Parts: sequence; C-alpha cells; structure tokens
Amino acid sequence: MKIATLLWIAFACALTSGCAASKHIKQGDLFVQQGRPGQAVAEYKAALASKESLSQDPVFIRKLAGAETNALCEDADTFISRNEWVDAAARYQQALKTNKDCMSAAEGLARARKDGAKWHYQQAMDCANKAELNDAIRHLRVSLELDPQNQDAQDALSNLEQTKTQLLRRANDQYGLALGHAKDKDWQKTADTLAKAIKIDKNHFLARAKLCEAARQMAKAREQLRSLREVSSLTLRAVEDRTGVSNPYLSQLESGKIRQPSPVVLHKLAELYGVPYQTLMEKAGYPVPESAKTDASAGLFQRFGRLSQDEEQSLLEYLSFLRSRSSRGRGKR
Repeated sequence: MKIATLLWIAFACALTSGCAASKHIKQGDLFVQQGRPGQAVAEYKAALASKESLSQDPVFIRKLAGAETNALCEDADTFISRNEWVDAAARYQQALKTNKDCMSAAEGLARARKDGAKWHYQQAMDCANKAELNDAIRHLRVSLELDPQNQDAQDALSNLEQTKTQLLRRANDQYGLALGHAKDKDWQKTADTLAKAIKIDKNHFLARAKLCEAARQMAKAREQLRSLREVSSLTLRAVEDRTGVSNPYLSQLESGKIRQPSPVVLHKLAELYGVPYQTLMEKAGYPVPESAKTDASAGLFQRFGRLSQDEEQSLLEYLSFLRSRSSRGRGKR
C-alpha cells in the first residue's frame, strides 16, 4: 500500500512538472512570435527548471539557444543606439558563442567594431580640438580596442600622448616654481603659479592640493587684518578716516575679494595698528628678507621666541577680549 502511494505521488509530481514546463514553453513560443526574445528566454529557463529532462531534448535546446541569441542581438542593438559600442560588440560575441552560425550576430559584430571605431575616433578629434587631451586619449584607446588596425587612430594616439607628456613636464615646472614661492611664503605668487600649472594639466592633483594650502594661508592673513582692527577697537569707517583707505576697499580686503593689498595700504595699516610693516607684508604674501623678519620680532613677541601664525592669532584674539572688557568697565564707571 505504501509503495503504491509513493508511486502515485511521484506520478502526480511528474505530471504537474510536465504541465508547468509545457505552459512555460508555450508562453516562450508566443514571446518569440511577438519578437520578445528576452521574455522567451525567461520562460524557457523556467520550463527547464520545472523539468530537467528538457536539457536532453534537442528541439527544446535549439529553441532556447535561438531565443538567447536573438536576445543578445537585441541588447547589442540597444547599446548601439546609445553609442556604447564596446558593450554592443561584447553582446554580439556572446551571441556567436551561443550560436556560431548566426549570421546576424556576425554581421552585427563587424558593424559594431567598424562604426564604433569611427565614432570614438571622431569623438577623440572633437576632444582634442577643445584641448581635452585625457578624454581624447581615452576615446582613441577605445577606437583601437574595436579596430586595432586603424592607422589614423594609432598615429593620433601617439601624437597626443607625446603632447600630454610635454604638457605634464610644463605643469611640473610651474609646480616646482610654486613650491619655491611657498617656501618664501609668497602665497599670492604661489597661488598664481599653481593656477598656471592646473590650467596646463587640470588633473595635476598635487598642484590642486597646494593651491588649497595657499588659499588657507591667504585667508589667515585676511583674518589677521580684521583681528588687528578689532583689537584697536576701530570700525571700518574709523580706519578710513585715519588712513585715507576707503571703507569699501577695507571691507573687500578683509572679506578676501581683494587677493593682495598694495604695500602702500599695508604700510598705512601697520602704522595705525601699531604692528611692524614687515609682518603685514609677510602675512599678505609678499617675500620678506629674514633680517627684516628678525627686526619685526622685536618687542613683546621677542620675549616668547618665534611665534606660529596660530599663536599670533590667539594672542590677538585674547588682547581683543581684554580691551573689550576694559572698555565695558570704563563705560560702567
């Protein structure tokens, strides 16, 4: 009795799986007729999962292979419409592996390689005309990947790579000059020279990083000018009255809109704020001889030794706090 039951269950399962497989195959055939090979592949694979013995059925295997080939060719055509030629060629190659006798896949592969190589070559020429050398070189390499025998692309790639090497050398020369200016703490010249290096090679990341440092140093100089004015308890209007430097100019100077003030203006501000002229010159990015820096360190700061920019800024802020507290005390009396 038990054996009969088991046999009946096995028969029922086989019948069910056979019905499910037949249903998937019929739906796959319908999708093929409708020109929807991708969905047909999904149905045929579902049928195979339901009934593994279909892998031994040559008729079914031909149906599955045909649908897979057509689906791959359909994907390749989609890639071509988006100018994604390398992906298109890869799909046609997969189609040929599935069905080596598929003429449409063979013709499509040849077309994708030929037309794709031409398209990428033209893109490279357009990029080169805009001085976008990295993009031009990238397109030429793809063109040669699709058509290794393209002599025009080979020559163009060789010329552009030589040009890139020359430009990189020039950019590195500018970067080296900028490092010299940075050593002298001439931050304005440092920034200007780094900008030239980046203009030559926009991917010069060392120059970009150093430019950020130069910008930070110049920002510190602007902050110090504002701190000196606040320590002196002066408004922009009061500074204008005492120095003759216009209020708008002073405001732009402290906000950074004026990148490097004139030495004449710095001299007037140094006298008003009671700080060494050489100190303001150095903070503004002008080169100052070491002897002048030593002279400028006389007085209170000399007692503490050589101060860093952060230490000087902290002292200024503390002095500003003391003076503001003193002013409030006098006001109460």
